[in-house]
Formats: sequence, C-alpha cells, structure tokens
Amino acid sequence: MNYVITDIASAATFGAATDSRPTSYWAKFLLPGPDVAISVTDEGVQTFVDTVPVTEGAQWAFVAYHQREIWHAVTPLLTSFVRATIFGRWVVIRGTTWIESYAVELTDEAGNTELRGYDLHIFPFDDDPQPGGETSFTTEDNEQILSVLMGIAEKTIRFDEVAKRETRPKGWPTGLFWFSDDQKACFANEAIGQLAFAETPYARLAEDWRSVSKRASPVEGPRP
Repeated sequence: MNYVITDIASAATFGAATDSRPTSYWAKFLLPGPDVAISVTDEGVQTFVDTVPVTEGAQWAFVAYHQREIWHAVTPLLTSFVRATIFGRWVVIRGTTWIESYAVELTDEAGNTELRGYDLHIFPFDDDPQPGGETSFTTEDNEQILSVLMGIAEKTIRFDEVAKRETRPKGWPTGLFWFSDDQKACFANEAIGQLAFAETPYARLAEDWRSVSKRASPVEGPRP
C-alpha cells in the first residue's frame, strides 16, 4: 500500500475521476515536508510517515492528540467502507507544526478504492487551508483540464526562479493540489519548472486554452 500523495493522486487518477462536465477546480499549496497518512479502520488508527508506519515521534503524537476528532469525522465513512486513509504533509513553519491534509482514500471490502479531495474538519488549519488558486471549465476534455491545471501550478510556484537562489525560502510550496468543487476529482501536481514544462505536450494544450479563454482567476502567492 502506497502512502505518498503524489502517487495516490497522480495524473492517471485525476483523468479517471473527471467526466468533462462543467465544473470548477480549486487548489491548495502542496507544502514541503514528509508525507503523512492516517489509516483508520474499525480496529484502530495507524500513522505512516513517508510510507513507514510509526508508533512514536512528532507526527504520531500529533495524530494521537487529535484521535477523538479523527474518529468523529471518519466513523460515518466506515459505514460503507472498511478503511479511510487521510493523506497530508507534515508542516513546520515558524515553530508551528501541523498536518496539511489533501485527500481521503476510501477502501471497500473487495479492496476497491475511491479517492476524493479532503473535506473533513479535524485539524486546527482545516478551515483555513493554504489557498493556491481556482479556475473553471465548461466543454474542455480531461487532457485539456489537466494541462491547464499543470500550467497554473508552474506559473504559481515559480520553480525556476526559486531554484536559482542559494536556499529555497522556508515553507515554499512544492506544487499545487487541485480538487473539483464536488471533491470527486483531485490531482497532486509537483512543479518541475516552466522551462521543463514547456518541453511537454501539456504546455501547448495549456497555452491554446489560455489564448481563447480568460476564465482562469488570478492566483494568490503563498502566505509568509
């Protein structure tokens, strides 16, 4: 079982979940730090850090402290599924630590999984996420949508500019996590840099979309 955000919420997962209907997409910043997964079943709660199960340490202690809230939020999901796994990243900024949550994977008795954007209310910053932007689509197909979202991530993160510095600014995002307004489609997009992105077929599709549409909203920069 894989507990890394960018693997469980890959481009293939995004494409399988979308249906080309008119919809809006929102983004949270993918913050730097270890991947944390919280797997909940009727038997208990397990914590994973970069896919490794842990029973001590800061991340485990944080999950243990919020275990009552985790049970309260996840228990309704276990009426239809046997496992619910929350995917997030461990964040340390200016001495404050928390789990920024991005997705929930639901597993049924047959082992089938369903991925959705995180919309629970468990941790201190769940109601105050790190916003990365928004945009909407009407008749675009899945590949066009994916390309546009990737292009916005590259322009927002400015990976090429940051890479030129001797040190990356503390807490600077690594990409964007996109999710549809119904939470059913989501996608973790790690920035690779605009120069590298320009060499991919996605860049041309994104540019073609921008040339005929001004619907994409301005994106906000990361919080200091």
